[in-house]
Amino acid sequence: MNIKEYWLNPQKYRDILRLSGPLVLANAGQVFMQLADTIFVGKYSSDAIAALGMAGMTSWLVASFFVGMTGYTSTIVSNNLGAEYHKTAGSVTWQGIYLALAGGVITAVLSLCSRPFFALAGHSPTIQAWEVEYLNIMLWGSVFFFVQTALSGFFSGKGETVKLMVAQIAGQILNIVLDYPMVFGRWGFPEMGVAGAAWATVISSTLPLFIMGWWFLGTENRKKYGAGAFGLNSRLMLQILRLGSANGFFVAVDTAVWTLFLLVVGRLGTVELAATTIAFRINTFTFMPVFGLARGMGTLAGQRHGALDHRGALSYMLHGTVLSEAWMMIAALAFVLLPDYFLPFFVSGNAAEASEARIILATTKVLLRFVAVYSVGDAIGLTLSAGLNSVGDTRWVSRIFGIMTGLLTILMLACDYFHLGLNIIWTFATAYILLLPLFWIFRLRSGKWKEFRIASQEP
Repeated sequence: MNIKEYWLNPQKYRDILRLSGPLVLANAGQVFMQLADTIFVGKYSSDAIAALGMAGMTSWLVASFFVGMTGYTSTIVSNNLGAEYHKTAGSVTWQGIYLALAGGVITAVLSLCSRPFFALAGHSPTIQAWEVEYLNIMLWGSVFFFVQTALSGFFSGKGETVKLMVAQIAGQILNIVLDYPMVFGRWGFPEMGVAGAAWATVISSTLPLFIMGWWFLGTENRKKYGAGAFGLNSRLMLQILRLGSANGFFVAVDTAVWTLFLLVVGRLGTVELAATTIAFRINTFTFMPVFGLARGMGTLAGQRHGALDHRGALSYMLHGTVLSEAWMMIAALAFVLLPDYFLPFFVSGNAAEASEARIILATTKVLLRFVAVYSVGDAIGLTLSAGLNSVGDTRWVSRIFGIMTGLLTILMLACDYFHLGLNIIWTFATAYILLLPLFWIFRLRSGKWKEFRIASQEP
């Protein structure tokens, strides 16, 4: 393998950073938005932050399949533009929007199951009430996220990541501004606690949706990319369903296993659940920027794959992996060496809860060491799996992912049954994350991914 071509080409690094830089900033904004939610709710109550962790993960579990499926418009757009089939881009996006609307109806109906679901979790009555309230609000508002995801696929597939950044950061700023008054009841808003954080998230999601919709329907996009072709196209919709559903399965299974993880941890106690929630929220500071890098890399790899330049596609995947790993190493060191600088932001200042807060912080500090270890493998896994998805190899990725998460599920249930404790559960989760990259490396070396063809002539 040519080392310079696949690992040390400065132009490849510049290309990835140029496209992914705005996405990294937008994802960093997403991280700060989620951290703001956690900080405000954590200051509100320790029970509230425990509820936020479980309900937030569950809402993402329900929505993740549709996010993964509608977000696959990005891959289809990038491959078609690489093959110079420009008119297909707009029609693909419209099919993604229609699937997003259908997904919104389904998630709204699923909100009827929220109360019996959390009753099975066995959490305290106070936490259950907050979990149900938060989840219902998020599920009814999920349609805005789905449509936004389909639209963002158009811009990321074209490489217009600055526009994505502007739209998404505008929504994130609005979310943070709304968090404080809606959680604590300030500036004329009623005190809503966890529900206030949910309403702030849903309301703020409409802003980037309108911004991207305005740009999408602009004159140039309608003329060159078929943005005005809003009719149903069965061929393109079936392509999104076939490839995007595998990608959605990938995202949903990943979310499901971590939701089960939180359920099992929650049965250990409020302290364990609160500490795990804080560790997960801090961990978003690690993987959200990597998602930005992987998304930018995926656009470039998809365009090269659409042009049948497989060497170029693989080169972008490997250069993206180097950048992701560099970031993860820095974050891992911060988790180990500097935890005391950010942990105090996540606990209540209520004197009555001071003793419990100290226990939560001490437990979280231990968990961050696990996060530091698995982050090293996570960088490789996230980037290479994104690369395989960008060239259409979604079914194989989903199949391996399903097998591995099935094994982890069995181990977690065993931990719950035999009462093995928090550290054992986290050890199994860490081993799982470190093993996954080996499968993606094997698949890339096999060359099977080169056989897939996503691009097709304009409708």
